Amino acid sequence: MASQTFIYREHNGKLYPTLPVTVKRLNKSVSFDALVDSGSTVTLLRHEIANELGIPLERSPKKPITGLSSVSEGHEYSLEMRLFDDFFQCKVAFVRPFSFPLNIIGREDFFDRHEILFRERKRELIVTEV
Repeated sequence: MASQTFIYREHNGKLYPTLPVTVKRLNKSVSFDALVDSGSTVTLLRHEIANELGIPLERSPKKPITGLSSVSEGHEYSLEMRLFDDFFQCKVAFVRPFSFPLNIIGREDFFDRHEILFRERKRELIVTEV
């Protein structure tokens, strides 16, 4: 059971609990930092990542994405995601427009595979595979 501590990272002058993740489709992969958001049900990714992976969003189902202050439209897709050594299937929504500066890891398909501990005072995040 792998476990790792991640230090909060700065984005636009603020510290966030982020993880370095990789998503892949067929023979293409993209790596990026993503905010771990226990308040988000689904993982939200910028539509540019779909473009890099060659995903035709016009063929994927649309879904309304509701946040605290806005409603966007997302395209549902299932991708392989890697945090530690192994890839696992993760449902995501590619969103446009995306006003937040980071991609977001939500609970669905991620939190059931990992135990997440936010240590806010230390500005660190501990993630353990379960």
